[in-house]
Amino acid sequence: MRLYVTHCDTNFLSRALVMADSLQEFDAEATVCVVLHNSEDLSLVLPEPRRNRTYFDLSTLKKHFPDLETIESDRSRLEYIYALSPYLVKYFFENTEAESVTYIDADLYFFKSISDLTSLATIADVGLVPHRFKPEMKHLEGFGKYNVGLVQFNRTPDSLAILNFWLNSCRQSTSTFATETVFGDQKYLESFKRYGKVFEFQAEGINAAPWNTNEIKPSEDGFDWLVGEDLLYFYHFSGLKIFKRFATLSFIYYEWNPKKSIKVGIYTEYVNKVITKDKQIFGKRIIDFRKVNLRQMLRFIVARDFILIRKSLKLPSLFQPAKSSYKDASE
Repeated sequence: MRLYVTHCDTNFLSRALVMADSLQEFDAEATVCVVLHNSEDLSLVLPEPRRNRTYFDLSTLKKHFPDLETIESDRSRLEYIYALSPYLVKYFFENTEAESVTYIDADLYFFKSISDLTSLATIADVGLVPHRFKPEMKHLEGFGKYNVGLVQFNRTPDSLAILNFWLNSCRQSTSTFATETVFGDQKYLESFKRYGKVFEFQAEGINAAPWNTNEIKPSEDGFDWLVGEDLLYFYHFSGLKIFKRFATLSFIYYEWNPKKSIKVGIYTEYVNKVITKDKQIFGKRIIDFRKVNLRQMLRFIVARDFILIRKSLKLPSLFQPAKSSYKDASE
């Protein structure tokens, strides 16, 4: 069994479930566990059980690792969230027989079978995804060469040594002030090679994100997306903020304007799926709690780094280029 784990608070619950739906749509045998920060959210997700999917709240993790209580009380909310990643992986290694445990961020969306990827990394102890910053943005590697969007641990002696290093490091610090060795839970990934064998997922369609991808195109048969010449396996919607009438995309932070192909083909479809999931779970839309001030909003408008949200939605069952029916009202 290969196990995939993520965690989320109420604000990201819909995104986590959309992510899990997409993962299991292409890989029905994948086992997914969603750890909820708020115990009240269990009542929202348990009425609709899914095959090979489990939910539990964070109190279970805290009982297993009492030091999480101290970390939570001593750090900012964001630094505490960063600290959770290795604890999640460690918990499932100790409480399941899974041959691999893969941490995945709640704001990913899958377009192909994840087993096709995770099978590649079985030759190593750990699988990592590089940020693959564009050349003029290489200085951002000061925040980490690798991204924590997906981190795969195979059940090997050396992978457990790597995991223990990651957990102990995050126990000491998940500071959001970047130094030579620390930034959140992310900079530590660069030291994994000291403890075991690391596999790097290098294809452009793996962990495509605003920091490395600005354009997509349909494949010749019209049923896949391509990033460059590579199939799009999953996209990382990092920085996306969804408000009542529009959503901001965050490309401006990486110094380019998002192309229409990626806004229409990827973002509009995803935002509408999240909105639909909001309504299914909460009976209403959840507006992003992360605010955008006037100066930031002007930057988004100038860069056309946003999409407008339609009132009436008819969603396709899959993200397919040939079936996409949305028009970007911001173009």
